[in-house]
Amino acid sequence: MTETNACTRQDDGRPSRALVAPLGLEASSEPVAPTVGPAALSRRSLLTGAAAGSALLGLTGCVSDTNQAEPLATPEPADPSLPPLPMDAQIQTFLQPPHIRPEQVASVGSIYARSGYLPLWFDGRQWTPRGQAVFYYLVNAYKEGLLVTDYLPIGFTQLPQNIADRPGRDRATIAQTDVILTDGLLRYLRDLSEGRDPQLPRSDGLHLFDLAMRAPDIGGYINTLVPRNPQYLGLRAELDTLRRLDNRRTLVAINMERWRRLQPASHELDVMVNLPTFHLECRRLGHSELHMPVVIGKEARKTPILTEDRIVNLKFSPDWGVPPTIEAEDIIPILQARPELFAKMNLQALRGNQFVDVMSVDWSKVDPVNNSYHFRQPPGPDAALGGVRFSLTNPYDIYLHDSPDRSKFRRRNRALSSGCVRVGDAASLAHWLLKDEGWSPEQVQAHMTSGRTTIQALRRPMPVTMNYFTAWVGPGGKVRYGMDVYGLDKELSERIDFGAPPEHPFVPAQAAETAEGVAEELSP
Repeated sequence: MTETNACTRQDDGRPSRALVAPLGLEASSEPVAPTVGPAALSRRSLLTGAAAGSALLGLTGCVSDTNQAEPLATPEPADPSLPPLPMDAQIQTFLQPPHIRPEQVASVGSIYARSGYLPLWFDGRQWTPRGQAVFYYLVNAYKEGLLVTDYLPIGFTQLPQNIADRPGRDRATIAQTDVILTDGLLRYLRDLSEGRDPQLPRSDGLHLFDLAMRAPDIGGYINTLVPRNPQYLGLRAELDTLRRLDNRRTLVAINMERWRRLQPASHELDVMVNLPTFHLECRRLGHSELHMPVVIGKEARKTPILTEDRIVNLKFSPDWGVPPTIEAEDIIPILQARPELFAKMNLQALRGNQFVDVMSVDWSKVDPVNNSYHFRQPPGPDAALGGVRFSLTNPYDIYLHDSPDRSKFRRRNRALSSGCVRVGDAASLAHWLLKDEGWSPEQVQAHMTSGRTTIQALRRPMPVTMNYFTAWVGPGGKVRYGMDVYGLDKELSERIDFGAPPEHPFVPAQAAETAEGVAEELSP
């Protein structure tokens, strides 16, 4: 292995001249400083060949198909029999595929049109400090869980040196390198600020580029785009500790991508549920005050990701009106096959407002979807919603609730419900929500066990998010790794060109064969 020097810094904090770790070698834990030296400027270097980029980050992936093009030939010396092209003409020769990414042709072209097609990062004698800073951030993109090869050519580990604004090869090299930096910076700013997921709306990045060009300290401006969320920063620190070939790097990078798109909470108090780790946190100013295990929706009835929801009231000693999906897919098919099980479900059947004896109905003639029957469960110690329901505002009829079955919270795989979220310590959650309104733990417990349904509205609805992070900074700052319960890591990694992540240890929950097991499967 080739020996590399760590990044060194001058007293003023700027990176000093040091060797850049060659692509394909394990990256240093310290940021890589830009240097000046010969550069390989082939199209093969510019956009293709995921091996080096994946080696830098320890990922398997490829450049997006939308970014691929024919190999770019190394600039050739100008024909001495012809007048040399001026610099502005040299720049213009590289403002089209395959020299820059097709989706950025218009944006990069407009940037250089405003400069009179003159270099942005070369002053006629050398690469400017701003240009070297841009290279520094692009070559260290892996520190943010990004692929370096999305921004720089493979093998492009140094800026060209010993060149000047002269005719021939030097001038072409300057022009091409300048365009590489501009093209890479435009994409980097957008990816860092807005994420890489092509399914989500993204800007062309020009406003970010303009702000970077106007900033007195371009590096300082780039740093402002890095999410300051403690979860993101904790994952970035975890990424820095993992060895290059540790497959957890992929998981950490994917989850850093998710945090780039999640706006930081500005609420004093909020509740956050993380589905893959089956975990709920009550937070004050972003810091955990209460946490507990949860049970979430099984694969067939996923709990949705909710980024803007609220708890509006607490329903104590709640009854349960069975949702139409469970009625059609579970209860009526059971009544059609084994109606004697209904008595063990602790449910009531109604037609309109009248109670119905289920044994008096020929359920084989009842359409599971289109019928006049509905079902409810009265409050009680064995009710599916336990002692309290935390009502939300989403359109999916999803809410948080207590559960009488405590054993499910001890399972490793807690994807067991029909979509709603069962909380492991409902009494503590209820008190946390109501203590500022003067409630004591004893009052909460009395309402949960009264058997009489009451509703307590919150004076200030509590913000709630249900997120999907398979790498998560838990209490004490330790990163926890969850199950990819709904396969969303694989989907995202394919969309942002990281390739398929490692397999997660996930064993699907099995329905019990007993009557009690059937009743369990019918819970929310």
